[in-house]
Amino acid sequence: LQHIKQDILIVFITSHEDKVYQSWEYQPFWFVRKSRLSDLNIVLPKLLLKIDTERENEQHTVRLITENKVVLLDINSVQYLQSYNHYIIVKDKDNKTTQIRCKMADAEKQLYPFYFMRVQNSAIVNCRFISKITSRSVILHSGEEISVSRPKSEYVKNEFQRFIRSR
Repeated sequence: LQHIKQDILIVFITSHEDKVYQSWEYQPFWFVRKSRLSDLNIVLPKLLLKIDTERENEQHTVRLITENKVVLLDINSVQYLQSYNHYIIVKDKDNKTTQIRCKMADAEKQLYPFYFMRVQNSAIVNCRFISKITSRSVILHSGEEISVSRPKSEYVKNEFQRFIRSR
């Protein structure tokens, strides 16, 4: 029982109703009787809501290795990164900015696994904050619009779909 991963949610489905109390040893999320499989219509949305809530509550910090230090970025807070005068300006959801010294290509490579995408030479956007993509721009939840370079247009659409499928 000690090897059970804490991030696994179990829904027991069985016709052996007498085994319910034995299942508590495994800390199930729910117990469904086979004679009442229609209860899955109630259980599954609750299960998905729990998963989504836990995901949102997790602190996801990524270590960005810059030219002279390591910067911790909360990927649930950073909206985008934009290059400016050999620096990168990191803008978060509270409109706070942080300036770091790093090459865009290095930041792009490090942030890609966390669903950040380069939409133009000078901007990397966090997919979590995109509300709409047009043929020429990405519109964030804040209403801010970041232009998409023509060669990146198809890439941006594909990467955003990859992000949506991961959810």
